[in-house]
Amino acid sequence: MKSAKRQQAIINPRPTIRDVAEIAGVSTATVSNVLRGTRFVGPARQKLVRDAIELLGYNPNWLAASLRARRSGVIGLVVPDITISFFSGILSRIEELAASSNYQIILADAQEKPERERDRVRALLRRQADGLILVPCSDHSEVLGDISRQKVPAVLVDRGSAESGFDSIQVDNSAAAQAGAEHLLQLGHRNILAVAANPSLQNIAQRIEGFQEAVKSRRRTARVISCISVAEAYWEVLGILRAPSRPTAIFALTEQMALGSLRAIWESGIEFPSAISLIAFDDCEWMTALRPFVSTIRQPIHGIAETAWSTLLKRLQGRPRGRVREELKCTLVIRESTTRPR
Repeated sequence: MKSAKRQQAIINPRPTIRDVAEIAGVSTATVSNVLRGTRFVGPARQKLVRDAIELLGYNPNWLAASLRARRSGVIGLVVPDITISFFSGILSRIEELAASSNYQIILADAQEKPERERDRVRALLRRQADGLILVPCSDHSEVLGDISRQKVPAVLVDRGSAESGFDSIQVDNSAAAQAGAEHLLQLGHRNILAVAANPSLQNIAQRIEGFQEAVKSRRRTARVISCISVAEAYWEVLGILRAPSRPTAIFALTEQMALGSLRAIWESGIEFPSAISLIAFDDCEWMTALRPFVSTIRQPIHGIAETAWSTLLKRLQGRPRGRVREELKCTLVIRESTTRPR
């Protein structure tokens, strides 16, 4: 940069995008592309622009820009329960991706309440969010109709039926649960308890199906119970463990069911894992906080978030034409909580 321009930049109290372009020696369109990430700009030019922005102390007026472009620069992210590690992991990765694309994320926590979900989504629609990434409270959530009528691009994550009409990113729940059950069966367990959450959700129903398929193929005994909370899982599992013909292994099909089952195991006084094995769906940090470390089915959280984000950006750009439905693979992580039965 020329010294005269540098001096001018230093004394300019309210720099504009034209000032940035002049200092960097590029067009205003190039500056805009660097700021918004809408088109590729080479590393050398990007550096010139960012150095000019830093020198000038330039702060873009996003409100004015959004009014001109008829876009808000806001993406809404709606999850059913932010306290669950899987959903917070999705949020964390999407925040990182949004930062590099100059989009702002507005988070809404539905707390597994359909009426709260609808209220939060309607607020985002009033805010004129450019797009939504949504983990709906149910597969046939009424809020999907609101989004469809407003014609706002949206990507469903983890939940949502194939008939919803939206792009969706999920995992192969059936195959993942089958792999977890196969692991227990190969260890020699003949009596296995599966602890599921709401079976009316498609992803939970698929996990139950995969579990039952594996057990059926080996002609083993299995039982599936459904609980709505950590506390209910605790009491239900505790009662089963205190019965005469208790299982030798538990497959918790969500993080919450794993917490309830683990508390029940400790309360029962049964030797863990020598007398009772436990495997969980979702790999959370707390599962390696105390011994024995918990075996898990790990969902590709970063892969899910990245696929959802790239799908939404393409949709915002007017492509693809057909609906996207991705199923990612999970990973079996074997740790200390699953052993051969005595």
